[in-house]
Amino acid sequence: MKFLNTMKKIVILTFALLSAVTGIEAASPQTDGFSFSAETRCAIPFGDGKEFSSIDVDAVFGYHFNDRWAVVLPVTGATGLFNASGVKSYETTLLAGLGFEYNFVRGRSYSLSISPRVQASLYGDWKHVSYDVGLRYRRSSPYVGLGVRYIDTYDSPFKSRFCIYAAFGFTLF
Repeated sequence: MKFLNTMKKIVILTFALLSAVTGIEAASPQTDGFSFSAETRCAIPFGDGKEFSSIDVDAVFGYHFNDRWAVVLPVTGATGLFNASGVKSYETTLLAGLGFEYNFVRGRSYSLSISPRVQASLYGDWKHVSYDVGLRYRRSSPYVGLGVRYIDTYDSPFKSRFCIYAAFGFTLF
């Protein structure tokens, strides 16, 4: 029950923030300076391991050197949903990391970027390091993304796995 209440709060907060930014006019992609994005992501494993999925909420702090390159510092609240041998459970963790972003297609009001990132868990029962590469399409403030992630678990009963994910986010500045 506690998990459902937490997820309800995350969903309500996400929609409230999205509602606040939908009135913002579409602008050209970030060219230089600091940025802040919020992103939610759902990941599922590919291959044999169907007993797992992950729901993440990111706060991404970034600095854009020019209209192509940026360094990002993602802070992620991750929830792993497990269903092993018919027993459903979940584990939460907080991750922090480092990443880069390269806008390889850039138009007047859109961009397509690739973003490799590495994150490590700071606390929680689900100890892991995640390595991911994602594509993000920005047409205005809201954006969508697809990516591949490798979750390397350590000091944890859960096995390491490859996942694919879909992301939805928005940029505040």
